[in-house]
Order: sequence, then C-alpha cells, then structure tokens
Amino acid sequence: RAGFNSPVLAPAVPGPAPGQKESSTDDRDEINKLLEESEARVAKIVQTSQAKIAKNLQTEVHMSFKKFDKSIHLQFQQQQHEINELRRIAKEAQNNFDRVW
Repeated sequence: RAGFNSPVLAPAVPGPAPGQKESSTDDRDEINKLLEESEARVAKIVQTSQAKIAKNLQTEVHMSFKKFDKSIHLQFQQQQHEINELRRIAKEAQNNFDRVW
C-alpha cells in the first residue's frame, strides 16, 4: 500500500517535460492574454446566441398566439353565422305557424 511519501503520490517536478524548452514569463503572459480574449469572444457568441434564441422563441410564441386568436375568431364567426341561421329558421317557422292559424 502506497503512503504519502510514496513517489507515486509525489508532486510533479516543476519545469518543462523532457524534450521541451522552458517557457518564459512572456510566453505565459501571451497565452493568458489569448485565453482571456478567447473567453471574451466565446462569452459574446453565447450572449448573441441566447439573444437570437430568445427573439426566435418570442416570435414563435407570438405567431402561435396570432394563429390561435385567428382560429378562435373564425370559430366565433362560424357560430354566429349558425345562430343567425337558426334565428332565421325559427322566425320563418313562426311566420308559417302564424299564417296557418
């Protein structure tokens, strides 16, 4: 069983891997700068994408509501037409009844 002093658990030796040159502070600063710029660009892309998605969803919901509203309006018109037709038939029946009596 390996203990805390075991070489398996020992921290890595600082410095470059075999065959690599020592990186300078300037290299690390440049890498950090590039990482920060990349993170900023990714954040901007994510923000833009989220805004586009939100706008598309808003448009889709609005269009669905308009279709639903139009459907309800058409159903209402159809029912009004049917009611008016039933009233006309009832009035005609009443007139016929009145003529017979």
